[in-house]
Amino acid sequence: MVRASILAFLGIFLVACVTTIDQYDGGSAELASVDSKNYILGEVYRANVGDIVIRREMYTGYNSEESFVSSNDFTISGGLMSTSFVFRGKEGEIFPIVAQNGDGNPVFAIPGTRFMMGVNAQGYWDNTVASYNSMTSPIGSGSQYVLTPESTKFEVNTVFRWKKGTPYINHELLLTGFSSSGIHLLFREYTPENLIRASFTQEAVYPLESDRMLFRNYSIEILERDSNYIRYKIVSD
Repeated sequence: MVRASILAFLGIFLVACVTTIDQYDGGSAELASVDSKNYILGEVYRANVGDIVIRREMYTGYNSEESFVSSNDFTISGGLMSTSFVFRGKEGEIFPIVAQNGDGNPVFAIPGTRFMMGVNAQGYWDNTVASYNSMTSPIGSGSQYVLTPESTKFEVNTVFRWKKGTPYINHELLLTGFSSSGIHLLFREYTPENLIRASFTQEAVYPLESDRMLFRNYSIEILERDSNYIRYKIVSD
């Protein structure tokens, strides 16, 4: 009975002396809107072959803190027995954020180990080292380890992400050339990761002497053209 009580006490003590790991909330969840276009209705523009005629983005999203970038070469080392390691990081090295610790600070995995280290709001190591399993985390958290130089800073890399389930517009219309068959335009849509959606790419050809080109909701008035460019204005969108 006494032995069981001692073991229970030690278990509680050891868990209390380690840093816990939780799911990362991604940083700021505040929503923001993107609404941009490369034109003003009625204004006159010129597009050479290869230029974008229309560029339109409209969606709602949020800033997601996804990784850290080290400001300089650094070394973190220490630990006892199974928690001992030495890791040497490089200036500009990118470390994906994988979780957050009990202090609410984001943590990144230390390559080649099962451990993670936390970064505070100022971008400096928060003196915590932990693993996903509290029973295998180092006792005393980061007290066994030394980071050199101490001034090492980890800059957060923030990515703006589209909020799923909300309206999303991200496309462009390019002038790709002229031929005997007409004026060639290429329509391209982009994914929230800003990659071209191949299945949503479409070519449109209009007669050379067209005064107006209609594509989806866009009405484009052609004011002048030759074999290399068009002068135009967007009448409606």
